[in-house]
Amino acid sequence: MAVGPEPLGWAPWLVAVLGFILARGWYCGQGIGFWSDTVYFFSQILDPPLLRDHLLQSLWHLHAQPPIFNALTGLVMKGAPQAFPQVFQALFLGVGLATMAFTTLTLRELAVPRWPAVAIALVFCCAPPFVLYENWYFYPHLSMGFLAGAAWCLARSGGRPGPFMQAAFWVMAALVLLRSLFHPVYLVLALAVALVNCPRGMRKRLLLGAVLPLVLVGLFCAKNLVVLGFFGTSSWGGNSLHRVAKENVPRSEVSRLVETGVLAPISPEWEFSHPRIYMDLLGLDDQDRGVPALDRPDRTPLHESTKRDPINYNHWVYLDVSRLYMEGALELIRRYPGPYLDTVGHNLVRFLDPVTRDNFVVPNRNRINVLATRIENLERAVLIPVVIPVLLAWSLASLFRPGRRRPRERLVLLFALGTIGWVTVLGSLAETGENSRFRYQIMGLVLLVSCHGGRQLAQDLRTLCKAAREKRG
Repeated sequence: MAVGPEPLGWAPWLVAVLGFILARGWYCGQGIGFWSDTVYFFSQILDPPLLRDHLLQSLWHLHAQPPIFNALTGLVMKGAPQAFPQVFQALFLGVGLATMAFTTLTLRELAVPRWPAVAIALVFCCAPPFVLYENWYFYPHLSMGFLAGAAWCLARSGGRPGPFMQAAFWVMAALVLLRSLFHPVYLVLALAVALVNCPRGMRKRLLLGAVLPLVLVGLFCAKNLVVLGFFGTSSWGGNSLHRVAKENVPRSEVSRLVETGVLAPISPEWEFSHPRIYMDLLGLDDQDRGVPALDRPDRTPLHESTKRDPINYNHWVYLDVSRLYMEGALELIRRYPGPYLDTVGHNLVRFLDPVTRDNFVVPNRNRINVLATRIENLERAVLIPVVIPVLLAWSLASLFRPGRRRPRERLVLLFALGTIGWVTVLGSLAETGENSRFRYQIMGLVLLVSCHGGRQLAQDLRTLCKAAREKRG
């Protein structure tokens, strides 16, 4: 059993919880409110009546997204049909509080003293980005919470098999089944990192402890292959990659490739067009599969928000469309690698944009405009271009110093740095437009690695100063 740091004690926890509550009270006084209208029109969420009345059938035939977020939405809407916004808000507050606790405990595992650890986690979880996403019913906030939980479990495990290591892989499996950005390969790579970091005589036990989460994810992907015809957690990969590949290719060239039969007739269309547009272009007739989640082209108009995007993106035609878009995307990348790389470069720039400027949090953000603007300016001027890269690099360099890293420290750093790299690279290669929102979910991991890098840098500077004094003396 890995031995952790000294317990935090009741006083720091009391300060942290009171600070968390008082900050929420202040934000509430500024007019920040919880926004749950996403359930009515967001493409990632099934039609609410289907989640309420046909939950299991709809989840079984859900191909647009991994299942957890829709399962959560459906369960809450079934259990509290009139009060689901309040339930969502309480849940997201709980996730926020848990994220603060996990962040504090992981900082302690990284040898940060208890009061600085509490202060850092509290400030982070009371800053505008965190609070704005905490008040928006969508999965970035849940993703950050899962990553914070996984990081603490890995740290607490000490790199050895046991209940904490098993819990870490269950949390990562839940993350894979929450967000398509975390492809099943992410879970396999995490297991490989844990095995390399584990003492040789314990690797078999670690593998046996992680096998159930891996099997669960594998069975879900196999179900999709048998029932829906693709292996994975989401059918949208082709749509998203095609959008990136086509972004900087002249429209006339895309049309020419369609005319010559190189690209499918749907290639010039927006990658998430209405099902009937695709059916007309591909010459497909209506198919009644007896599953409303697959058959209905539109959502039920339950709310004013539905008018913003009334399409059912889980319609069966998207299964065919995504395959055609994937083929077209690979062909476009092969023929036009320069425009594709230009788009990827723009995506990386967008990735570094302030997360508080996302269109869906801007209404709340504008209620705290002065504070949000100051944080954004600090990010743009100092943190992103200078401070964070230096601290991340210093932390990464410390991994290559022999004999300097404890197993728990090394594993957490590998997990955090690997996840930061995964989200940054994959999000930029295969998605355009939502890139800054991707960055939000890894901000907690960036904080952990930056704090570790800062502590390491301070130690190195002290060592250099001591050596210089001794040399002069």
